[in-house]
Amino acid sequence: MKRRIEILLLIIMLFMLAVNLFGQSRNKTLLQDNQLMRLAQSFEKAAQFNRALEIYQQLWEKRPSDINYYRGVKNNQLKLNRYSDAIFTVKKMLTINSSAIIEVDLGDIYYKMGNEEQALQAWDGVLKKFPQKQTTYQVVANAMNRNFLYDKAMSVYKQGQSVLKNNKIFLIEMANLYRSQRDYQNAVQLYLNYLENYPKQYTFIEYNITSFLGDRDFVEKIEKILLNRISKSKNNIQFRNILAAVYIRSSNYRAALEEYSTIDEYILTRPKSERGKLGRELFNFANNAFNDGEYQYAIQAFQLVFTRYPKSPHAPQSRIGIARSYERLNDFEKSIETYREVIRDYANSVYAKNSHFNIGNILFQKYGNYKEAEKSFKAVLATGSFNAKNFEAMFRIGDCYLMEGELDQASSWYDQIQRQKKLTHDLKMKVLFKIAQTLFWKGEFEKASEQFFKVQTAHVNILNEKEGMLVNDALEYQLLIEDGKKAPEVLTELAKAKLLMEQKKNKAALKALKKMIDQDLSPSLMDDILLLVGQLNSQLGNYEASLAAFNKVVQEFPQSVWVDLAQKQIGDIYDEGLTDTANALLAYELILTKYPDSIYLEEVRRKIRELEEK
Repeated sequence: MKRRIEILLLIIMLFMLAVNLFGQSRNKTLLQDNQLMRLAQSFEKAAQFNRALEIYQQLWEKRPSDINYYRGVKNNQLKLNRYSDAIFTVKKMLTINSSAIIEVDLGDIYYKMGNEEQALQAWDGVLKKFPQKQTTYQVVANAMNRNFLYDKAMSVYKQGQSVLKNNKIFLIEMANLYRSQRDYQNAVQLYLNYLENYPKQYTFIEYNITSFLGDRDFVEKIEKILLNRISKSKNNIQFRNILAAVYIRSSNYRAALEEYSTIDEYILTRPKSERGKLGRELFNFANNAFNDGEYQYAIQAFQLVFTRYPKSPHAPQSRIGIARSYERLNDFEKSIETYREVIRDYANSVYAKNSHFNIGNILFQKYGNYKEAEKSFKAVLATGSFNAKNFEAMFRIGDCYLMEGELDQASSWYDQIQRQKKLTHDLKMKVLFKIAQTLFWKGEFEKASEQFFKVQTAHVNILNEKEGMLVNDALEYQLLIEDGKKAPEVLTELAKAKLLMEQKKNKAALKALKKMIDQDLSPSLMDDILLLVGQLNSQLGNYEASLAAFNKVVQEFPQSVWVDLAQKQIGDIYDEGLTDTANALLAYELILTKYPDSIYLEEVRRKIRELEEK
């Protein structure tokens, strides 16, 4: 008995070993075949059809039932115009696989040979052989479509609908056929038929219909088709949504707003389960209008959402949207008024927090009222829970003190940010730079240099453009400090002038810099000062004086690190300030020839292309 068990175990082990070896061998064969197939495909791409055909024939002989190998053989025979061989290949495959997918290939070959009648007979034979299979009509119509027989393909789809007694099938295929023939009206009708039968496919259908709007002549026709459908199917809200989408794509915002209002009115009549959608479409439209710069329509839509559905989750966001729209329209008083209404009605919420911040920004940037702006930013810190807006507000409070000339107070706030936990890397970089700048403006150059060095040596995410810019700016400041060590009094005056620039006191800054030009300065400081004089004159609209300063940098300081920037800004003044296209082109082209290593090359090439197009 024990002997028998031992023999049985040995047999099982030998069997398992044989199975394992067979599996390894089979896997190795499959891997080799896949590699050969990829080689054949490479030959096809290189138009070496004979070599591709040889490999496919070799593979097909090994696995005659593999449809991919069969198609490789047939397709390459057709590319070599070996039609008789291709017919033989199809007939050989039919002895193994007699499906309609293979049989339609005969018609395809006959048509490519120029024998349309025989091709149509072959395809008709397939339809008669498999009349009750939906795929039959699809493969035959596809073959006709590939050969540009659009009318024949359409007839096949209609025949299939009739034979199978189902008008819901082939709608997308037929619509795409009409699209191929640029018969957009019939295509739209079929897309809408499909949507009626399959309402969950709304997004797909909207995309297809609105894709026709690139043809401006067809916009009105689509609108008429949709209005006609809506009149016949008043309860189909999806048709109205598509119409509204068409209005938006064609920039008819008034009509779109009316349509979305109608949609909302209809939803009010629906069961409670559907009323969760109330205001959603109007709100989406308002955001789209805002993003498209149609602020008046955005305000109207946001207002409708808020007044109709004051308890909707979209209501507070709509109030914010109204305020932002007024801000974009430069109606800052109405914007601030609306933000204050949000603060009143949604006290201590994230909406109130954001509103305090936005009011502060308007007061800071548009009115230059830094005292009041500071109060708004401090209100951000006192509202709701701590979030990223707190960091932004703290930076802004420091900036307010900076603009008022209270540098110690500004430094104090930047220091507070530095001590915060969970500070992201980009914020650490930003606060380091701010502290360094403030030290520079205060004339504490050694300390400023240490901080600028930290910015340069900190790990920078190369995908973060802002961090990269900070590193460049820090390097510029540090070079300026190095250049100014031999003339500390000049560096101090230059720091004061740069602070005036930061405070938007451009005339005072320019006056201070002009005094410095008359002094006997080193080239490394003079080119910095001339560049700033040029930039300030440009901002003040003194273009001739600006050109003089930049030209002086280019002509008298050819070794300056700023020489390519000065040349670019000469081009910018001619382009944007004096609208002198010819001289702008000449200035920009000099950068390409004289400064081939300039970091501004890509920007200059783009500007040249734009000017040449004009």
